[in-house]
Amino acid sequence: MNIGISLPALHKPDAEANDPYLCLAFLLMLLRSSPWVDALYLLDPRPSTSGATLHPIVQASGVRDLHVTQPQDVTHALDMVIELGARLPVAWLRHVRALGARIVLYLVEQPYTRLMEKPIFGRADEPLFNGAPWHEVWLRPSHAHAGLPLMRTLARVPVHEMPPLWSPFWLEQQVAALHTQGLAFGFDPESRRAPAPGWRVGIFDANVSVTSNCTVPLLACDHACRQQPGAVARVMATRTLHMKEHLTFNRLASSLDCTRQGKASYEPPLSFAEGAARFGLDAVVTHQWEDGLNDACHDALAGGYPLVHNDPVLQRAGVGQYYAGFGAADAGQALLAAWAREPGYWQDHQRTSSAWLRRLSPDEPANAAAYQRRLQPAGSAA
Repeated sequence: MNIGISLPALHKPDAEANDPYLCLAFLLMLLRSSPWVDALYLLDPRPSTSGATLHPIVQASGVRDLHVTQPQDVTHALDMVIELGARLPVAWLRHVRALGARIVLYLVEQPYTRLMEKPIFGRADEPLFNGAPWHEVWLRPSHAHAGLPLMRTLARVPVHEMPPLWSPFWLEQQVAALHTQGLAFGFDPESRRAPAPGWRVGIFDANVSVTSNCTVPLLACDHACRQQPGAVARVMATRTLHMKEHLTFNRLASSLDCTRQGKASYEPPLSFAEGAARFGLDAVVTHQWEDGLNDACHDALAGGYPLVHNDPVLQRAGVGQYYAGFGAADAGQALLAAWAREPGYWQDHQRTSSAWLRRLSPDEPANAAAYQRRLQPAGSAA
């Protein structure tokens, strides 16, 4: 079968815009290995795609024979259309559906907050519900609690949880480039164990939504600083530079002991690899609200870094240092407990993390089987 996938609507060359391209690349890697898939088309609804080149992340994925094209140029060639990025023209979608193509909406972001926050805060957005004739909707498991009932009611089509995907290819490419600059990546438990100098802690939450922001991680780090001042040497919060002048955030940050002591810094968007290597990080603290399993956390686990998180999926897999809900003090205590661990503990942590990451691989048979069930021709799919 021939599949068309809409390109992400973002075209900014920075770390913040990489996330949708990583989602696209992981999906392309899985689809290219499927015996059901013949041609893969990347659909760009912008007026002109002449001279269009693949995003560097997609190029680095190793997926070959990809065609960037406008939707109308492949109308009669497609068996399935996946809206993963930009919304495609509704009239065109209705036309290809009438020709027999299966239409899928693949939501890789939290649909509930997207529907609520965009109009509340006046943010520009492509309309999610524009009359597109979907056959079904795909969601990530971490979005299912709020997203499944919402999408079933609004879209009125079957909604399926799809396995999350991750591959180290982009992280490995970044790490290789950092090595050429003399920068090291990866946690070394021997050099930073207690009572050595305190840990340098990174926060990489997106800060574009209440579902993923730095508030709880900052409070957690500050709690650890107050409880054991020597345990935390530095706190680096990325993607916060745009918030520093906002009165509410400024007062929050200024009230923290770690800020007053000169331990905290507020940085622009950085990829996890660059932030960890340039700042010599030892641990990561993160927080999510119905929006877990992000790529920065997976990159941290791949590097063996201690990860303090509140993701129930990772907790069930025995990965990282878990705290529940919004418990900032509990997160701070989890960070302190991790800091005091012996080196042998982190060897076990690395093995558990590696096993978890293998489960996310596009090459994992269980993932391939789950997606293949959804690729079956219309009429035979469950």
